[in-house]
Amino acid sequence: MAFESEDGLYAIVVRAFEKYKELYKNNPANNPFQDGKLTHSQWTLDNGQVVYFVGEEHGIRQSVDYIHNEIVPKIKQDPKTWLILREKRAGVKVQSPMGNPPLFYSQELAKFFKIPYIEALTDLYAPDTRAYIQAKAGINGEDIDRIYLTMVTQEFATREEIINLSLFAQKASKVLKKRVEHALMGPVEDSEQKFRDLVITPWNEYSRERFHRILKQYPNKSNILVCTGSLHLSAFQ
Repeated sequence: MAFESEDGLYAIVVRAFEKYKELYKNNPANNPFQDGKLTHSQWTLDNGQVVYFVGEEHGIRQSVDYIHNEIVPKIKQDPKTWLILREKRAGVKVQSPMGNPPLFYSQELAKFFKIPYIEALTDLYAPDTRAYIQAKAGINGEDIDRIYLTMVTQEFATREEIINLSLFAQKASKVLKKRVEHALMGPVEDSEQKFRDLVITPWNEYSRERFHRILKQYPNKSNILVCTGSLHLSAFQ
């Protein structure tokens, strides 16, 4: 899909958000792409590269609005100096704005300005990432699955959507469909603080090492746009 301008891309993505709002008008809580909390900050690394961090609740429109209104004008000044890191890119192309409006926007923005577009975090289910988390937190792989999936399910609105997570769980490790169902139907066994301490903190530490390796690969990129969940801020400092 080609766009004549960044404004054209933005308009198409905004329409996708509006279509989702219409689809879920009778049950807005089930809308996977609704409004949510956004944080943003900026800092300069020791090597002089500037990081523009956009921390979001996944799927919200506010991140797209902020990037279009505040970051894109900076990108337009000199696109070749930019690098975009995005959580959940995972090498999978989003085929249309309705597939996932915020991911489609960042994907096509990078393409429009010919900016390298890279996964922001290490893969949580890659063996090296899991080994690092297990060693740092003193937990095993099943603990990671249980804590992570319990927290992830809180972001999903319907039981049907949770059941579909079984495919994700089976790919990730040997977590069974029953475990995913239990994470939705039973009490929340693990607090967000436990999630932060045992999974997010070591995951961010390991992702930070990868982040600095990426920066060394792109020494001419003086501006780094990072868009992830807000809990991953420390991975880029």
